[in-house]
Amino acid sequence: MVNRPPHWLPIEKTFDEFVKQSGGELVRDLITNVNPKKNADYLFGGPLVVAELKCLEKETFTEAYAKKIQKLADGWMRRGLILAYGRVQLQLRKLPLPCQEEWLRLLELPLQNNVVARANRQIKATIETLGLQNARGLLLLVSDGNYSLEPHALVTLIGRILNKK
Repeated sequence: MVNRPPHWLPIEKTFDEFVKQSGGELVRDLITNVNPKKNADYLFGGPLVVAELKCLEKETFTEAYAKKIQKLADGWMRRGLILAYGRVQLQLRKLPLPCQEEWLRLLELPLQNNVVARANRQIKATIETLGLQNARGLLLLVSDGNYSLEPHALVTLIGRILNKK
């Protein structure tokens, strides 16, 4: 369970209400199968859009991740790309470009596989299930509880992942 600040809004419930008030529909209300495929969350008409909401609620920088980034930093120091003594805080934007690229690659794969690819499958399944071949897909991404990944880094990562397609 993620510790939430006192002003925290329940993201999914709040977004569900917003979608309904904006003329959209909840896909779970449209697909009544007892055992449906994993589907997207929302359907908007005019233009036809199937949207999936993904909430990043877990910290990126776990102990396992810290070991990976330490290994990267050690390699950067050996290669003379950075100079650091003692305990330092690395900031993506302030690192040399080769270091930024390597760090982004480390962050990119889990986001690509666990968020973007999963959302894409859910959107495609919803389009197929509802017979909406002309619909567009939309990923709605909320970073709530993942305080270690700065917004600009998240936008950069998503851009890199989407540019691969």
